Amino acid sequence: MYLLLPHIMLFMTTLLMSTLAVVSSSTFLTMWAALELNLMSIIPLMLTSNNKLESEAAVKYFLAQALGSSMFLISYLALSQGLFLITNQNTPYMIMSIALMIKVGAAPTHFWFPSVMSSSSWLICILLATWQKIAPLTMITIMFPPSNKFIFLAAASSSLIGGILGLNQTQLTSLLAYSSIGHLGWILAIIYNSKYMGILYFSIYAITTSSLMILFYLINTYSIKQTASNSILSSDKYFIPMLLLLSLGGLPPLLGFAPKLMTLTLLSEQSQLSLSLALIIGSTLNLSYYLALAFNLYISSTNPMSSKPTYQFNLLMPVIIVSFPLIMAPLMA
Repeated sequence: MYLLLPHIMLFMTTLLMSTLAVVSSSTFLTMWAALELNLMSIIPLMLTSNNKLESEAAVKYFLAQALGSSMFLISYLALSQGLFLITNQNTPYMIMSIALMIKVGAAPTHFWFPSVMSSSSWLICILLATWQKIAPLTMITIMFPPSNKFIFLAAASSSLIGGILGLNQTQLTSLLAYSSIGHLGWILAIIYNSKYMGILYFSIYAITTSSLMILFYLINTYSIKQTASNSILSSDKYFIPMLLLLSLGGLPPLLGFAPKLMTLTLLSEQSQLSLSLALIIGSTLNLSYYLALAFNLYISSTNPMSSKPTYQFNLLMPVIIVSFPLIMAPLMA
């Protein structure tokens, strides 16, 4: 397996360590340096195959991240050196906010994220949708006060854009990219009111999304049409992706319901009703294409011509069994 190759293991190690360095750093400059190390670690991982689409995705990812890094460094220099000759003092913070929004793939700076996800392998998609968001989200939480209106604008627009643009997607990678953008809106909305709830929401999202992507990797499918036309699931294994999709949609009593309920409760206590409305609308749109995908998987599972072995899906059952008790975590807080 190519994941066990020495250079792959080296870049995976530096990828993990660079993210941990961002989380533990105390200055802007060290955070920026760790982000650059993170970028230089994931690019070789995206180029492990000879697929031209993956090479194109690596170039797009590099250009988008380089743009965000450049904007972040310029704003940091403006703050540290007092370079306010033309602009006012709030401008560097605005530039820094936009830079981090680009890096995390939040709307309205999400232009690169669906394109990169649609051209990447499932294993890279898992990293982009989960692990690569930890460092920018940590920096956003540390650097900006709860009153930052741009962050709340990004949260509302991410939820709405993730729901609206995900409706007409036929590729699973693109659909899950817009799903990731939609959930990112919820994370940005809650992380300032409660860091514990932000971490809990992100953990549940990462577990559920990663499990779903692993399932699609195992059955080697990349499009919604393919899931309906091919006999890839048996009827007794259909409930696994169904649970994952409904959990992403936030339906009770599944794993994704509790953090969304807690988020709406905290936002209502803060009188942020407009943001709550945007999140609810976006989540409803997300649920519509989750159900459409679940229906296609159901068609596949009931196909009488199914002949493929399904023993490999048993690997996902421990993930669901272990993660399901997390629904009780908010109740024990």
